[in-house]
Amino acid sequence: MKRSVLRILQLISKGILTGCMLLLMLYSLVILLPGVFGLKTYAVTSGSMEPSIPCGSLVLVDPSDTTPEEGKVMTFQSGGDNKPMIVTHRIKEITEQGEIITKGDANRIPDLNRITQEEIIGTDIYCVRYLGYLMTQPELRVGILAGIGSSVAILAWINQIEKQGEK
Repeated sequence: MKRSVLRILQLISKGILTGCMLLLMLYSLVILLPGVFGLKTYAVTSGSMEPSIPCGSLVLVDPSDTTPEEGKVMTFQSGGDNKPMIVTHRIKEITEQGEIITKGDANRIPDLNRITQEEIIGTDIYCVRYLGYLMTQPELRVGILAGIGSSVAILAWINQIEKQGEK
């Protein structure tokens, strides 16, 4: 019976370790790889663009495309020098004066702050759901690392027990 319990523990630990390692690799790929292609990544922290871009998503932004067009989803800096924020919203309208009016898809009214083209960081080209949580929630990264660490410790402990049983 002791061997079967150890075997079950070993399988569970290997599963947790594999899952955590895959999450860590996916996170690394999505965070590091876009930079190789000149893209930027940003985490979405509100539901203002739902359902097209849910809260907790990671958006890939092309900084080489800063040309505003009505209907285009863009990431920009808003709030001026007082309290600057990075925002991802859709371009609703471009006024004759060149002011850009933006609006979140889930918002009833357009944003109060108008932006200029200089404040645009780039055009959103892709959204990875839920991966933004890894950027904004440090406890998830700690949890993944804890899962890896505890799985390795359990597997090492099982290995030690099996070696003692062979003697």
